[in-house]
Amino acid sequence: MRKIIALVVLRPQREYNLDIINRIRNEIYSKGYGLLVVGTFTDLFSKDKNDYGERSVLELIPYERLSGLIIMPGSFQDIAKAEMVISKAKARNIPVLSLDYDWKTLPSVNYDYKGGYRETVRHVVEFHKCRKVYMIAGMKDNPYSDERIEVFKEICRKNGISENDSKVFYGRFWGMGAKKCIDEIMTIEEPLPEAICVANDVMAVAAIERLEEYGVKVPEEMIVTGFDGIDIGIYNNPRMTTADTDSRLLCRKAALRMIEMIEGTESDEDERLMLIPLRLCVHASCGCKQDSETNISRRMLDLEEKYTKVQGNAGHLIRMRNKTLALNRPEIYRMLSSYISDNTWVVVNNSFWENLQTSEHDFDYEHDMDHFDENMTAVIYKPVSDGNTETRDVAGYKDKCEYEIAFNRNEIVPYFEEIFEERGVMTIMPLNFQDEVIGYYVFCDMSNENEIVRDAQYSTQLCQNIGTVFCVVRDREVNERLLAALRSSYSALQEISIHDQLTGVLNRRGLTQILDEMCEMPNAAEKILFYSYIDIDGFKMINDMWGHDEGDEALVNVAKILNEVTDKFSNCVAARIGGDEFVVAGTADFDISERFEEVLNDAVNRYNERSGKPYLIELSVGKVIRNGVSSETVRESIKAADTDMYRVKKNRKKIRLKEEL
Repeated sequence: MRKIIALVVLRPQREYNLDIINRIRNEIYSKGYGLLVVGTFTDLFSKDKNDYGERSVLELIPYERLSGLIIMPGSFQDIAKAEMVISKAKARNIPVLSLDYDWKTLPSVNYDYKGGYRETVRHVVEFHKCRKVYMIAGMKDNPYSDERIEVFKEICRKNGISENDSKVFYGRFWGMGAKKCIDEIMTIEEPLPEAICVANDVMAVAAIERLEEYGVKVPEEMIVTGFDGIDIGIYNNPRMTTADTDSRLLCRKAALRMIEMIEGTESDEDERLMLIPLRLCVHASCGCKQDSETNISRRMLDLEEKYTKVQGNAGHLIRMRNKTLALNRPEIYRMLSSYISDNTWVVVNNSFWENLQTSEHDFDYEHDMDHFDENMTAVIYKPVSDGNTETRDVAGYKDKCEYEIAFNRNEIVPYFEEIFEERGVMTIMPLNFQDEVIGYYVFCDMSNENEIVRDAQYSTQLCQNIGTVFCVVRDREVNERLLAALRSSYSALQEISIHDQLTGVLNRRGLTQILDEMCEMPNAAEKILFYSYIDIDGFKMINDMWGHDEGDEALVNVAKILNEVTDKFSNCVAARIGGDEFVVAGTADFDISERFEEVLNDAVNRYNERSGKPYLIELSVGKVIRNGVSSETVRESIKAADTDMYRVKKNRKKIRLKEEL
C-alpha cells in the first residue's frame, strides 16, 4: 500500500499551487508515497458563511493514516486554521513540514523572497543606474510587504538615494490598489521617477496599464519591475522583468526533507529553514530585452487557448446546471457522470437529504463541530471511462459509473487504496452551499495543461456547481408544506417589490405595472382614464417641528385615507411615488372628478377631527380625465395632473396668506 503524505493547501486550483502539487507527487511517487491534497476554493479571508462551510473539509484530514503532512500556511488568510491543522498532526507525532512559508517551530522549505527582491531592486538601481526610484508595496504591517520595503530602503541608502527620491506607496497587493498608487504619483508636483519597483506582478501589470493611460511609456520613459514570476507578467506587453520562483527545486527539496523526516534519516546538520533562491528574469519592462513579434504572438496564442478553454468550460457548466435542475436524483447523477473526469467521487452526507437548513439560524464562524456523518454515500463514482471521457453528450456516453455506494467515512472514498496506489494523488474539496456542508468531492486529475479539457480548474468549478444543484434538488424534495411556504414567500416578495415599504400602498414601480395592465385591457381605447396627483401641504413643517417619526406617521395616515377613498371607486388604486407625493389612478366615468374630491375631502376632515394631532393633514390635489387608456394618454395625464396640482397648491398658499393678513 502506498504511504500517504497529506498536502494541505487552500485554493489548490491556482496554477501556482497546481504546479507544486504535480511536482511533489512526481518526486514522491517512485519512493512509494502518494499525495493526498486537502483544500478549499477560498483562502478563508472573509470568515463568512461560505468560508465556514468550506473549511469543514479540514476535518477530513485522515491523521491516523498519514505518514507525514506538508502544509502551505501562506495560502491561509485565517492563520489560526493552519495552526489547528499543525497542532492536530503534532499531537499524533506526525512529521510536519511547512512549505513556501517559514513557520518558526517547524522544518520549513521556503523561497528566499528577500534575496530575490534584493536582486530585482539592485538591477534597477545598480545596473540601470536609476537615481529616483519609487516602490509600490503590499499592505501596511504585512510581513511579506515589510520585508520587501526593508530591502528596497536598504539598497537605496547604500546607493545614496534620498528618502524623497525613494518614496513607498501601498497597493495592498491588488491591481486596483496599484492603479491608485500611480494616480497618487502622477499628482506629485515633481519629476516622475525613473523606475518603480513593485512588490508583485499583479500590481506591476496594473501599474503599467495605468501609466499608459497617462501617456507614460514603459520602459522608454519609466522602468517597471514586478516580483514572483506568475503568468500575468509573462502575458503582459512589455513582458515583465521580475524574480521567478524555481518550483522544481522547491518541490524536490521539500519532498526529500519530508521523506527524511518520515524515515528518520535527517542529519543533525540539516537546518530548520531551507531557502530556495529566486531567479532574476530580465525582460522588456526594464528595457534590457525587447519582445519580438513572434514571442508576443506566441504568448497571445497561449493566452487565447487558456481563455477559450475557460469560456468553454463555463458554457458546459451552465448547460449542465440548467439541464439537471429539471431532473430527479438518479437522473441528475447520470447527467453529472458525463461531465466529471475519470477517477472522481461525489460524496454526500446521508443526513443532507433529510435536513433542510433554513436561512434563519445563528452563525458563528469560530464554532467547530463534526460536519460529516460516520456513514457516507458516494452518490457518483466514475472509474476510468471507455475513452469517451471528454464527451458531454449524455445520450452518447457509455456509463461505467457506480451510484449511491455506502461506505464508512474512515475509508475516505470507496476503492481508495487501489486508485491511490495507481494514481499517487487525490484531491479532497468541500461540497457546500454557504455554511451548509453537503459532503465532499474527490478527484485525481491534477493536470493544468491547455490540451487537457477536464483539468483541475474544471473539476473545482464543477464541484462548486454540484453543491448548488444538490441544494436545489434537496429543496425540491421537501414536503408540500414547505413548498407552499416557499410559494407564499415568493408571492410576498413580489408584493413587496411593488409596494411602498412605509405606507403599504403601491410604489412607483407598482403604479407603472398597473397602468401598463390598464393599457393592455380589452377596449382600453374606449375607457376613461382618471389620474390624480396629490401632495401633502406643510409636510416639511411636520418633519421640522415634530420629527421624522411623526412625518412618517403622517405619510402612513395619508395612505390610509387614500385607501379608504379608492375603496369607493372600484377601478382606482393609490400609490406613493416619492417623498410626500401620492397618486390615485384608474378607469372611471366623467363625473368622477367632483365625486372624488368630495369623498377625499370628507375622509381628510374626518381624520383631522379624530386624530388628536397638533397639526392638520391638508392636501393639494391635481386631477385630469382623458378619453382612452394608452401609453400616450398616461404620459399626458401624469404631466397635466402634476401641473394642476401645483396650480392648486399655489392658489391654496395665496388664500392662506390673505387669511393671515
